[in-house]
Amino acid sequence: MYDKKLTKTYSKDGAKPKLEKYCAYQERSHKQVFDKCRSYGLSESDSNEILVELIQSNFLNEERFVEAYVKGKFKIKSWGKQKISQGLKLAGINQKLISLSIQEIKFEDYIKTIQRLAEKKMKTLKEGTDFEKKIKVQRYLLSKGYKYDEISEALKLQD
Repeated sequence: MYDKKLTKTYSKDGAKPKLEKYCAYQERSHKQVFDKCRSYGLSESDSNEILVELIQSNFLNEERFVEAYVKGKFKIKSWGKQKISQGLKLAGINQKLISLSIQEIKFEDYIKTIQRLAEKKMKTLKEGTDFEKKIKVQRYLLSKGYKYDEISEALKLQD
């Protein structure tokens, strides 16, 4: 009948415990929490007040969010710096904090990850010349957020 999503609206006092639970479950950015406040039907001023209270009670910490995001996306999902940076921009993180967090990734670990992903992808490719396989591997690594020069360097070290 209606395509509109039914969401319950909350008062400021009713939303705060829900938002505390939301932040305690997993690290969140300020933008994510603000968007959640708005989805609860809270005004902008109420949303900002709750954000301040969550920051003061240490439920919300943007540096902690960025650190967890970068570690998780690099170590678990094997994302490159480009894709991680883009994800942080979408989460409303400022560029200075993004740059600082990206620098925390060790160069040796970064190159090893590229090599590991390249080997794994190469094993899955069944047909095509070596050149075609190498192009497919490069495209795959580019889609994971690695730069072309980083990919080239890692593949040279691999040979």
